[in-house]
Amino acid sequence: MLSLAPLMAMRQIGYHWLNSRRQSLVIHSKSCCLVVLEHFCNWEGVLCRVKNPHRVTSLNLSGRGLVGNISPSIGNLTFLRYLLLPNNGFMGQIPPPLGHLRHIRHIYLSNNTLQGEIPEFANCSNLKVLWLNGNQFVGQMPTYANLPPVLEKLEISGNNLTGIIPPSISNITALIGLNIGSNNIDGEIPSEIGKFPMLQVFLSSGNKLSGRFQPAILNLSSLVRLYLASNYLNGELPSDLGTSLPNLQKFGLYNNLFKGHFPISLANASKLFLLDMSKNNFTGVVPSSIGKLKELSWLNLEYNQFLAHDKQDWDFMYSLFNCTKLQTLSLDANRLE
Repeated sequence: MLSLAPLMAMRQIGYHWLNSRRQSLVIHSKSCCLVVLEHFCNWEGVLCRVKNPHRVTSLNLSGRGLVGNISPSIGNLTFLRYLLLPNNGFMGQIPPPLGHLRHIRHIYLSNNTLQGEIPEFANCSNLKVLWLNGNQFVGQMPTYANLPPVLEKLEISGNNLTGIIPPSISNITALIGLNIGSNNIDGEIPSEIGKFPMLQVFLSSGNKLSGRFQPAILNLSSLVRLYLASNYLNGELPSDLGTSLPNLQKFGLYNNLFKGHFPISLANASKLFLLDMSKNNFTGVVPSSIGKLKELSWLNLEYNQFLAHDKQDWDFMYSLFNCTKLQTLSLDANRLE
């Protein structure tokens, strides 16, 4: 027996779809219902199963200028695997039925004006990618109890989230990308952050994080991108930073309260091509070993207290000639004489 729920869901979605593609659609003013003269599996942005054309597996309405609330009827598309609604004008809360799509793998709701707290997605047992960035969500970060254990990428930057980084999130061991930047998250980075065995991206810039550089981050040997910029972090950087994070490619610490010397071990992060330590309180001489970073294309050390009083102190500048890919170098507002 054919369930009418998916058909009703697509009718609701059709109201949004009408705004971006009016061909083959007619609205009857008396009944206020949408009559679709073309099968919804033929709509632009809609994919259905080949064997069963009534089962929608992908809905992509990215950047269509759509407005209004996201229809709860999407929850009736029980075979949906990919939901892409970014770069529109959707508002209101995420309808709870979205949290019960058992087959969903990717959800992209970025850059809308969605509000309220982030709902539970724990029942989306196959969800691997969840992008909610660039909205107006409030409340605390999702915890392990709110998310599926198979989640690989969580993008919640650019919202109004508060509270701390929940230690329990480290139980999502499949996570390879975590972006919590540009929120109001405070407190210290928990030591549990070092328990992600495969984490490659950790972005937490633009929050209110405090405390020292979390030593447990050094356990994340797969890290490729690490941004801790524009927080209230302080203290010295670990001396074995570059040795522990050999795969690091982008490292941003700017606009914090860090102090101490430039870690010589950073020369061991041979894949590093962006290094921004500007607007801190670093002191001492920039080591000449920085010239070993052959992939380096961006180096920003401005607004610190780095020293150079004699010729030997300037050796790092000569070593930078080895960095043949270097395009941007900023040393302003230091104590280089």
